[in-house]
Amino acid sequence: MGTTQVVADGFGVIAEFGPLEKRPIASITKTITALVVLDAKPLSDAEDDGPSITFTETDVEILRETKAMLGSYEELSAGLTLSEKQAMTVMMLSSANNYATSLAVWAYGSMDTYLAAAHEWLDAHGLTGTSVSDASGLDDGSASTPSDLVTIGQLAMENPALASIVGTVSAEIPGVGLVRNGNKLLGTHGVDGIKTGTTLAAGACLLYSSHFAVGDHVIHVTGTTLGEDTHAQLREDVGAMLDSIQQNFHEVPVLTQGSEVGTFTTAWGETGTLLAADSLTELVWADTPISVSSELNTFSGGESGSAQGLLTISSGVSSRSVSVLLGTSIHDPGLSWRLSHLGELF
Repeated sequence: MGTTQVVADGFGVIAEFGPLEKRPIASITKTITALVVLDAKPLSDAEDDGPSITFTETDVEILRETKAMLGSYEELSAGLTLSEKQAMTVMMLSSANNYATSLAVWAYGSMDTYLAAAHEWLDAHGLTGTSVSDASGLDDGSASTPSDLVTIGQLAMENPALASIVGTVSAEIPGVGLVRNGNKLLGTHGVDGIKTGTTLAAGACLLYSSHFAVGDHVIHVTGTTLGEDTHAQLREDVGAMLDSIQQNFHEVPVLTQGSEVGTFTTAWGETGTLLAADSLTELVWADTPISVSSELNTFSGGESGSAQGLLTISSGVSSRSVSVLLGTSIHDPGLSWRLSHLGELF
């Protein structure tokens, strides 16, 4: 398998292979282009088409240059009008380099202005391991680290409009025709996005998002695999890894509502039990241990069912708390006992 990092929401890094240094990312760069364009020209939701873009002779020249560089492209002509969402759909699904450049120039006025904005955006999101030298990824100067790419993938899937686009299998675009998503894993192994990439320097690359259910829990993982020899091998490796990840998550019943979680004896000799206020089933990754910590109130008696503190159950980077209840009523021993047992109370 090529260089890989996978992060599960609430669990952190759960898979990592290969050297994790910065390297060319090919057309995954278009994910950055989409996010930076949307920063300037936002789409409010998945249904928002955005403003219209009328392509000009400048865009036709960008198409000619893309063809000359043997880059991926989709046709357009001067006077063609598409919505922002349609143009971005062509860029992301068909991985059209010319549409990436045209969108960047449309949003920012020039490629230099776009690149300056892109680096400002990267800096603002703490993506110090990423650089862009074009909008398409054809230039090897567009490069990133696996950890930065996972963050970029998470940001992309948090944007409703972009998540909708990269989750689309195919779309009919007026004046362009049918465009198909190059991500052949889409719809398998829980994959719902986001972008492929290929150049000689980068190899076969994929940035992916996957959701799958384990019991009552839904798990979201974001990952990237870079530098595979072929996309066929990449799909096989990533698919097998995602299946393995799903199999290694499991639910562990930790608490049952009303179950005894502790006992106590008061300074004045009464005994009682502490009960869990709720049931809790913990989602666990592989053999990650479960730890339990308690934070109990200073005890001075109370009615049965009254809250006496919290139990916190932790596994990996996630934790949840459950209230601890008094199992039986324990009453204050009274002033007379207190005055005669000051040493035991303090």
